[in-house]
Amino acid sequence: MPRRPVTTHDNAILPYFYSSTAAAASLLYRGKPSVGDWYVMVRRGQTAILHIPNETLEGPGTRYLNWLKEGEKQFTDDFLRMGRDLRKMGDAMQERLKKDRATGAISDISEWYPEYRVLTGTEIGIGYSLERVFDLHFQKQGIQVSELPINFLSFSMEESLALQKLFETVPAAERDQVLKEHAEHYSWILNDWMGTEEVTVQYLKRRHLPLQRMNQTFTDYLAKKPATLEGWAGAVAQMRDLRIKCEQIAASLADRYLRQECEKYRCRYEEAVMYTVEEFDALKADGLPKTDPVRLMHIHPDGVTTMTQDEWNQIAGTSDQQLVGRCANPGKVVGKARIVLSRYDFHKVQDGDILVTAMIRPEFAQTLSRCAGLITNEVGITSDAPLLSRGLGLPCVIDTVSATRMFRDGDLLDLDADNGIVTLLKKG
Repeated sequence: MPRRPVTTHDNAILPYFYSSTAAAASLLYRGKPSVGDWYVMVRRGQTAILHIPNETLEGPGTRYLNWLKEGEKQFTDDFLRMGRDLRKMGDAMQERLKKDRATGAISDISEWYPEYRVLTGTEIGIGYSLERVFDLHFQKQGIQVSELPINFLSFSMEESLALQKLFETVPAAERDQVLKEHAEHYSWILNDWMGTEEVTVQYLKRRHLPLQRMNQTFTDYLAKKPATLEGWAGAVAQMRDLRIKCEQIAASLADRYLRQECEKYRCRYEEAVMYTVEEFDALKADGLPKTDPVRLMHIHPDGVTTMTQDEWNQIAGTSDQQLVGRCANPGKVVGKARIVLSRYDFHKVQDGDILVTAMIRPEFAQTLSRCAGLITNEVGITSDAPLLSRGLGLPCVIDTVSATRMFRDGDLLDLDADNGIVTLLKKG
């Protein structure tokens, strides 16, 4: 297995909740894989490491970008249809979850997962590939991420604005009941690829902060075909947000089903989450083989296979530790680093901290409102980091690759987002 140029990410992942993403490489679009293969080291109790060969995204992404430039009818029609289908599926899944929670029912995974797997997996393949080549395209044009006017109403902003309106309009005596209804409607908002976390009234009261800094003028990039590549970049970002909403709702539906099946087949939940949905359903009746604390996964067109350590080392090689990224939103600030790798780290963040993370997800919005700056490992002009940092007016540097490994909580950082440079001033 030859070593290839790769992009490396850290992320919070358990295979069971990552299943539709892992399916992306096996899905075809117009007779060809929608994306290439990639490699994941899942570490129980820690963040996962992803190695994505450059050609995995750049090959198909170049094809998609050329179709957008040409205004190719089939692809542009399919793209907008996928966005509408994701929106419709997300709403249906949300209603399914609300109904299940209200009645105590547990939806069988076969009732919703097949459609979800294909639709979200296809979006991941096409969306991630387009994000990569958009990055390269705009870099060649000398266009900074912060210069792209991408601004749509994400599901996390929608929830935050609804919560703010609730606190502003509902009398204090009636607020607990309305907060309970809000928590039930958005019961999935804290979920991620690590699983689920319940939204409570206490959490909503503790989390509520004014959002005066949040830009409230939004564009729907999926309403009609954009006329420019900048507009298509906005459409890619908006579709990514719709897909993440589906993933977070799916985590609740899948978790409820998994716990039921683990009890039925006497499987340990902690073992079950180390398998994909497809692997678990194939193995559960005969008992799950015990998994190692570390699982090395090769995700490819034929499915998911487990790698040896030697195979992983050939792919991983050594990574460049120089911390130079790109400006996602301009500004300069000095502050203490706070490493946030999942929602379980939100409690660490203090006012004025510089949040350092692998990958921003929409549920970070409220935590970010307390911060002075943002640094991410992730690559992608259409990721959530540029959108949220612009909305909150935060200096932001993305594409650092290794920020979460270089810095520790309490490190004093000089964040120069104008030039995409982060300097360690003093160790914490």
